[in-house]
Amino acid sequence: MPKKTKKEKLLADLRRLNKSQIQKEQLLVKNQIIVNPIPTSSSLTPSLMFKIKSDTKPKKISIENDYSHIKHDLIKITIFSFFALGIQGVLYFLLHRI
Repeated sequence: MPKKTKKEKLLADLRRLNKSQIQKEQLLVKNQIIVNPIPTSSSLTPSLMFKIKSDTKPKKISIENDYSHIKHDLIKITIFSFFALGIQGVLYFLLHRI
């Protein structure tokens, strides 16, 4: 791959600067710039106040743990285990007599 010429390097620098300026502008638009002039004794100077737009609401953190699904799973496992043991017992007595 050939080396970059001085002209290509300058163009790349200009692209980087342009890209960074565009990103800064997008950030400012995202934060909604509000310009409020504040009167002072010497002169009127505008002051920039940033109002950050909140897209997401804070989540409520629940400390309580809900283990009801574990209880239901254990009940199902117990019922199926006794059912399987019952079938094995019936099969044992039926096949043992033959």
